[in-house]
Amino acid sequence: MILKFLGENPNLTQDDILYYDEETIIAIDILPCDTITIRPKNMFEMASVCYEIGNKHLPLFFHEGEVLVVFEQPLFRLLSASGYDIERGSRKLLHPLKTTVSPHGDSGNGESLFSKIMKLTNSSK
Repeated sequence: MILKFLGENPNLTQDDILYYDEETIIAIDILPCDTITIRPKNMFEMASVCYEIGNKHLPLFFHEGEVLVVFEQPLFRLLSASGYDIERGSRKLLHPLKTTVSPHGDSGNGESLFSKIMKLTNSSK
């Protein structure tokens, strides 16, 4: 019996069962990969780091207050030089950070998406 059809949801997730019968179960097990773990100190740092990584069009993952991204040496250097609490390690990337924000740019009032995010988070600095 096939349980997950790619046409229904192309994003396979941990423990999805693709097939099973009396003798066999085929399930998804996401393997750990080389990652950068970022531990933002507050919501302002969270917004800043997510914006910076998002500008590089890299997928972000979130788990228990930590932001995770696949390891890239230039990004690791940038985040380190910017003073973020980061660590290189090996982790399973299980929880993609989904966004519903529209593309950045001028919204008609001269304010960019980044400046709007910073205004929302600035009070929690």
